Amino acid sequence: SMHWFWFRVCCRGDADMGSGLGKEGHCTKSPSCDEDPMAPLDRLDSWDSVLTMLQTGPSGCLSISEKDIPRKLGPADRDQLSQALERNRAIRCIHVEDMDSVSARFLAEALVGCQHVYQAKFCGTQADDALAKLLGASLQPVWVNSPSLRCLVIANQRRNLITDRGVSAIARGLEDNESLTTLVLFGTRVGDGAARALASALHHNRTLRVLVLYGKALTGVGISAITDLLKVETLALTELVVGGTEFYDCDVKALAKAVTSFRERPSSPLQKFGLLNAGAGDGIVPSLLDLLGAGLSELTILAGKLSNAGVEHLVTAGRRPTTRSNMLPKVLVLASHSAGDASLEKMETLWQEGKAIKTMELAFEAASTQACQRLAKKYNSASGGSFSSDGRHLVATSNFVDFLEKVLFPRVMFRGCPGLYENGLGST
Repeated sequence: SMHWFWFRVCCRGDADMGSGLGKEGHCTKSPSCDEDPMAPLDRLDSWDSVLTMLQTGPSGCLSISEKDIPRKLGPADRDQLSQALERNRAIRCIHVEDMDSVSARFLAEALVGCQHVYQAKFCGTQADDALAKLLGASLQPVWVNSPSLRCLVIANQRRNLITDRGVSAIARGLEDNESLTTLVLFGTRVGDGAARALASALHHNRTLRVLVLYGKALTGVGISAITDLLKVETLALTELVVGGTEFYDCDVKALAKAVTSFRERPSSPLQKFGLLNAGAGDGIVPSLLDLLGAGLSELTILAGKLSNAGVEHLVTAGRRPTTRSNMLPKVLVLASHSAGDASLEKMETLWQEGKAIKTMELAFEAASTQACQRLAKKYNSASGGSFSSDGRHLVATSNFVDFLEKVLFPRVMFRGCPGLYENGLGST
């Protein structure tokens, strides 16, 4: 298989995002990487370096930021990049970091017709609807060359400019698309219109396997659209992650029931489910119980207000005979800003009795460092490894914010790039 390299012309301090990784975990650097990151850069020289490096054989994923391009990209730069990409068919992924929207669109246009580039990731704060509309058009099978993208990511943990209009354009491109298998959308302004548009498109699409939708404007209306989507018999999703802060416990209840019902179908494809809501609390515990027993292979829950009492109820009810232990997820991730040491003790009980759980990651802000370290020492390898002798993995942290920013969100956002962003959780 191809060895994946991650190279960038400008190596900056964002190691938490997995930058600069080569085949052996080392940075594949350009000559400018060792320079003072605060020193001024000649953008034209940097852009020439990008084009030169492309033609000299780097493989895998090319990362480009605003420091790597001319002050303002134009059609000639787009054509140069397109030609360079055609000469180096070992590039599989383009990762676009912060830059102005016009330049990002020219980069996106350079990808059209590059059949060997099948991952495009736009992770800057200025990614907007104009970019999304262009990408949506490129997904439609109306070009001379059929769409080749398998993974499309427009996401930034903190903010970007994409709205429901941009997502709706991407959704229109999905209806007849037969190449895209992973779609990840994180947007500060993304809400119900986006959810409705995607749900409508997936009534027709049979190719998409992974859908991640995190919209801070997503309310119960959008959650209802996704809930209804799970009733579609031909839905091909193997993974669904939904997140936001404006929907409530009652919305989660209906969604969890729909996930459970979808899982009960013969040969149901859905294996992984994630629910991310910093405002969710103890009211979603009945829903979590449904999800725990749904037979998923992986369950990820961010419930910022889940308390010790809520975790106790979850574990106590989860241990009842009606919950079959073999239906528990193989991977369970639970994060809460409110849970503490008492919750760690309860989850330890579930770990001890739920042998079907092979990996458990816990991020409880109110927990003590000592309690987290105790779990690590008790259940992981005495030789310093992160796995116990039976191959199971239990770790916990009280660094809730770090967990979200360095583990959970990058992992979810970059599902389409195996190996580069599958960060593990340390015991802190």
